[in-house]
Amino acid sequence: REFSKEKILNQDDWLMELNTIIDIGNLTNDNLQRVHQLFNKTNQFNLTTRRLSEDEINKYYSKDENELITIDVKDKFGNLGLVGIIGLSKTKDTTLNVVDLILSCRAMGRGIEESMLYLISKKVKDIFAKRFLINYKKSAKNNPILHFLKSSKLENEGNKFFSTNLNYFLKPNSVKIVYKN
Repeated sequence: REFSKEKILNQDDWLMELNTIIDIGNLTNDNLQRVHQLFNKTNQFNLTTRRLSEDEINKYYSKDENELITIDVKDKFGNLGLVGIIGLSKTKDTTLNVVDLILSCRAMGRGIEESMLYLISKKVKDIFAKRFLINYKKSAKNNPILHFLKSSKLENEGNKFFSTNLNYFLKPNSVKIVYKN
């Protein structure tokens, strides 16, 4: 990947060259251990850096109002595996809360982050919500996710809450999204 990146001068061209495919799934018994690892070992692109046990993850995401979306990534060089999660909580009003947003650092900078915002905004439309909120909680190491959120089209409310009123995020052209059954 790095050698390929050095040969291509334009970042967009390099991303297109990777042929990245994102497989979207949900929390299962088969991927629970990896999801647990992401919660407890990922620091840089981790919205709150909350640490949860496997039981806590299962208990929280088994509630009807909560959903955990898993993100597996592969490209022309190989399979990166499960590298990201989006944790959502539906409220009684017209808001979708993003409670967890985690991406392994080895997958950063490939359009996956932008794809995550696309998936969240798509979910907002799917459930007929009006907006989504992302509550960023600062930690010693999660400045990269704050930088990403600040550079997006999200409204910034004091670097703590990010919201959107139906700003629809587009899927990057450099990635293909596939939904697992």
